[in-house]
Amino acid sequence: MKRKIMIGFFLIIAWFSFGQQFTEFSGDYLGQTPPGDTPVVFAPGIISRYSLEHGPAVFSPDGNEVYWAWRDNPSTICHIWYMKRINNRWTKPESFAPFGDTVTHWDPFLSLDGKKLYFSAKNNNKADIWFVEKQDKGWGKPQSISPVINNDVNDQCQAVLNRKGTVYYSGGCIIRSKFKKGNYLQPDTLPSSINMVRYDADPYIAPDDSYLLFASCRLNDQVDIYISFHDTLTDTWSEPINAGEPINTYETDRFPAISPDGKYLFFTRYNGYGNDMDVFWVSAKIIDRLRKK
Repeated sequence: MKRKIMIGFFLIIAWFSFGQQFTEFSGDYLGQTPPGDTPVVFAPGIISRYSLEHGPAVFSPDGNEVYWAWRDNPSTICHIWYMKRINNRWTKPESFAPFGDTVTHWDPFLSLDGKKLYFSAKNNNKADIWFVEKQDKGWGKPQSISPVINNDVNDQCQAVLNRKGTVYYSGGCIIRSKFKKGNYLQPDTLPSSINMVRYDADPYIAPDDSYLLFASCRLNDQVDIYISFHDTLTDTWSEPINAGEPINTYETDRFPAISPDGKYLFFTRYNGYGNDMDVFWVSAKIIDRLRKK
């Protein structure tokens, strides 16, 4: 209860300041104290609020932009928000909604060079993956990622790309489409060791394609974060490993993503207060420890 009251207090202060000059935050990662091996809530009252954060905090390669998505509860429209760092001060949060405020936008992901912003948008009960390209002032018009990915059969969302441009995404399971000669190839579903039918989603692929983080409830109804290591020479995947405590808890833990500098693992977790899902961050050294198992 004490934590809930404190988050509510920070929320009131934060939203009051949105209408004024927003200069309270400076430095890397909004000036938040870097975490160790125990996950902590990221930017309480600003990014992690008393709402449902539908995805991690996504930073640009230079660390000067951050994007995230939230909704009041699972039945309401989701919106993407962003902040920029100018002269080492973070601007007030602003909405990113190229299709308008009445359309659901979520799953922001920045390309490794920061020149493209990928996201999901759901209109007329159909979700597709889109991207915008960086221009001198802001972003360009949204473009469909590819007709071989966005189809009329399933929802497509949660796109993440590796260094070669291969895209991994959710479309009822975890799917991959390789990028060659300027086009995406016919998608293929990752093997049954990763996709076990129950729930496998929220992929994050390492830039070098060496591992995949994802969310799954393969053992029971509990959604946890897993990792599978990828042999890129043989294109084979290791048996997924549960990230274990303190990453995974009795609450739902999902939406894993590694910061561009490779230092931190961001993910979301329900905190036990109804529809309140927060963004957490923790040292990414957990990846090396899991690799040794």
